[in-house]
Amino acid sequence: MLVAYVKITIDENDRQTALDALLAEVPVVRAMAGCVTFSPLIDPTEKATLFILHEWELQDYFTEYLSSQSFAKVNSMLGPLFSAPVISRRFDARIIQ
Repeated sequence: MLVAYVKITIDENDRQTALDALLAEVPVVRAMAGCVTFSPLIDPTEKATLFILHEWELQDYFTEYLSSQSFAKVNSMLGPLFSAPVISRRFDARIIQ
């Protein structure tokens, strides 16, 4: 399983707009082959931070998502709002419980 953790820094005045854009894509992304979890989250302690938690059955499915229209759409909407480089970490995980 691939787990991806994405941290987005955005002006706090734009955070709701960004969250709404991500939430609108939740049904689309979750319907993609291999998607286990796609969860946009806000950080209640940092008003300029959003997270996205991804879980995908295989790396190949995540790669397909990265080249999808959904990813391109959200990236084009959010990209101009980023106030710092996006931090993206990917993990090869095995469920142990």
